[in-house]
Amino acid sequence: MPPEHRFEASVLAPPTELERVVVTAGERKAWWPQAPPELSAQADDARGPAFDWTVLGVPSRVEIALTPDGSSTRIRVVHTLARELAVPRAADWLDDFWRLALGNLGAHLRHGVDIALPRLDGQTHGSEASAASEALPAGEASAVNAEISEGAPLVTGGRAPLPSARPIQLALAIEAPPSAVWSALTEPARLERWIASKASIEPRADGAISYGWAYKVGARDVHGGPRRILEWQVERALAYDWPDWRGDPTVRDQRVAWTLEARPGGTRVALEHSGFEREVDWSDFVQGWWEFLLALRREVEQPAAGFALGEAVALLERTPRVLRAWFDGLPSGWLRADEGAATYSPLEIVGHFVHGEETDWVPRTRRILEHGESVPFERYDRFAQRRLHGDRTLAELLALFEQRRAESLAALRALVPSADAAPLDLRGRHPILGAVTLRQLLASWVVHDLSHLRQAARVMAQRYRDEVGPWTEFYPVLGEGPLAKR
Repeated sequence: MPPEHRFEASVLAPPTELERVVVTAGERKAWWPQAPPELSAQADDARGPAFDWTVLGVPSRVEIALTPDGSSTRIRVVHTLARELAVPRAADWLDDFWRLALGNLGAHLRHGVDIALPRLDGQTHGSEASAASEALPAGEASAVNAEISEGAPLVTGGRAPLPSARPIQLALAIEAPPSAVWSALTEPARLERWIASKASIEPRADGAISYGWAYKVGARDVHGGPRRILEWQVERALAYDWPDWRGDPTVRDQRVAWTLEARPGGTRVALEHSGFEREVDWSDFVQGWWEFLLALRREVEQPAAGFALGEAVALLERTPRVLRAWFDGLPSGWLRADEGAATYSPLEIVGHFVHGEETDWVPRTRRILEHGESVPFERYDRFAQRRLHGDRTLAELLALFEQRRAESLAALRALVPSADAAPLDLRGRHPILGAVTLRQLLASWVVHDLSHLRQAARVMAQRYRDEVGPWTEFYPVLGEGPLAKR
């Protein structure tokens, strides 16, 4: 019996559209990972196109069946060869080729353009690829026009031969600071929301890392994904090994590297998957990594509810800048307004923030980590700023708050590594509330900032409560706080 290989994939397009891009020579050239074969004849059962193809010198027959599956189409490929390919891991070679080809086909239909793999510098391999990359929608990735090589390289659709085994390189922009992206890349709870099944990580170079992937390839049980961290630069670079996804111990490990670069308004996230022995070994990694990049962006920009340390730090580090932009240079009438006895003015809120940095959040974090519930927190004086900082000007308070908050966040990063969620469940004892967790304390730090920012807005808005006349009903802020009850 001649060797027969079968492959399946699902593409979001109707069968008629898929048949068109398979049958039409110009369309086929856009997604086929090498110079495409000529269509020869329909398959005997007339379920889809068929063609003869000489692959690495071996005659073969390809039959493609297209079956509607809701809004998608199920593609089934039967590839029959006259004899086995004379290459190492021949079955894997064909499997990877078809994963790559069918992934390209899906990307071609989604984007409606030629397919190329961009370099990190924005350049692409081949003249056609450059125009294709520019034509992709903003924020979308291109897929692959790959060179498939084993010995003498095959040519990619009229392009000049390229060096074999070049890496996969993808990049996108995320509208969040590097700290938020780093959190999603390194905190187990966050990893499990976009890439991992059961994540674990030792946050250091040469530390262990696992995505908890377990599956079968034939009769082989495989534990896929990374195992060891190769590079660890907080909020800048993360790299780890990537063993053969089929679990073949004879295939050398690859390397996956993430690079974060702060940009105005966000972070440029670049991924490089390197160490392939042949470019056919790209398999469907390009399409898979792009889907994971999009999932990472969704996780960072639209995270699920629940505390995440990196997300919390991203907000806490902004509060001093918010206050400076808001308060600096305002007339004193805005800054000294309050809501009566035992309330804060906007100026006092800044002093209150300073006092919290000095005596509350990080000192209580240390107390939990060092003593647990055995030593309760010190009581917090909510009006100590009047005694300690009442003689300071706004400029002095803003500068002091910026300094204290920066010191607090640096200390927090040292005390609670962002990739290790376990300490967040440690418990301490509040003198009034009783047992509390570190997670609750740090979440309260964030809500404390937001509450006082809202309070400042409310106090300032109340100055014009009687001036807006009938518009009062449109401004709920005027119905809040002590002044609203008078």
